[in-house]
Amino acid sequence: MFRFTHGPDPSYPTAPQVWLQWLRNTSYVFLPLAVSCLLLMVVRGVRGAWPLMLCFSWGATLATLADWKQTKHLMLSLPFLTMALPLAWARLGGHWRRIMAVVLGTVLLVNAWSLVRLSQDFSFLAPSKVW
Repeated sequence: MFRFTHGPDPSYPTAPQVWLQWLRNTSYVFLPLAVSCLLLMVVRGVRGAWPLMLCFSWGATLATLADWKQTKHLMLSLPFLTMALPLAWARLGGHWRRIMAVVLGTVLLVNAWSLVRLSQDFSFLAPSKVW
């Protein structure tokens, strides 16, 4: 069952809320970077981009359409996005490499900051208010 609105249980998240939570769980910047690189490679006809795009799209679509309320099902399509980054690094040159380096550096800093915060106060990692 596909849902864009709340079902009988108002604590049950909508599909956009699950995607927003997934965006939050992946440091806000990784998901847009990986999807943009993947789309750019598909548009430019880079060999090997189509299978990654199809696998990511298929997994993300199934996880969104299924009646699940957790991002762990969306995480199953994360390896395809992760594989797209080195492929994009090797095939896209110039300013795309600089953009990727800055964004991936930001992801590492956000993750390091989160680990420091967790070491000080574990309640920092709290479930989203959606659930």
